[in-house]
Amino acid sequence: INRSQTVGVNAPEFLEVQRDRFGMAVILTGALRQGSASELIGISVPDPAERFLFHWQAALKNAGVRGWRLARVEKKQKLILSEPAIAKIDSPTLAELVSETNLNSNNLYAEVLRQWILQRSKFTLDSFGVDQKHYRLADGSGLARANLASPVALVQVLQMMANEAAFRDSLPVAGRKGSLINRFRNSIALNRVQAKTGFLTGSVALSGYVTPKAHPPVAFSILLNHAIGNLSSQQGAIDEMVTLLADLDQQACRP
Repeated sequence: INRSQTVGVNAPEFLEVQRDRFGMAVILTGALRQGSASELIGISVPDPAERFLFHWQAALKNAGVRGWRLARVEKKQKLILSEPAIAKIDSPTLAELVSETNLNSNNLYAEVLRQWILQRSKFTLDSFGVDQKHYRLADGSGLARANLASPVALVQVLQMMANEAAFRDSLPVAGRKGSLINRFRNSIALNRVQAKTGFLTGSVALSGYVTPKAHPPVAFSILLNHAIGNLSSQQGAIDEMVTLLADLDQQACRP
């Protein structure tokens, strides 16, 4: 469903791609400058497991492999291997998985990591001192409508994780890498912000750390709900607030 429009070469430009609530249609909205270059945009896959099986079957067939059978095993089913394994794939390290999740906003990785933690760890946000009334988690990616979180809860988690090098390194950096590579490029916040982006229709978020030149590092969380206007203006408002934080000096510490 194409709801985009072509605008003049000097007009503001933005593009949003999302699925409808049933996952059956891709909706394109925005304004594209006349003559602008093409751009690659990724969106979520409605059924990742089914997609994986489809491409794996195609790859085996194209390679001339015969006599194979693929099956999808649900959570409550037990997988019994009657034949010897012919291949093994070792997982990347946890730090590498977290880096992919945060840098590239990989929702599938986020949900799998959440499930992994729930199965193998007694870790809870309570151990971080985060009050349960400030959050409600339904999935790991944040896509579920039942998810709720306050800026207070997110800042408390960020404060507890501030000295974890692997976590800090996994975050996008303003104007440098990840989902912030095209933001803050011409501001004092360039290279001073490590933060995770978030976007759903009507909701925009940015949470992380900013390191001002003349002020101790600051953990912050900005959540924008029921937003009006296009994504570009919403992100612009958030970026202005973060830029102000990046320009803090020691005077801000005085009562």
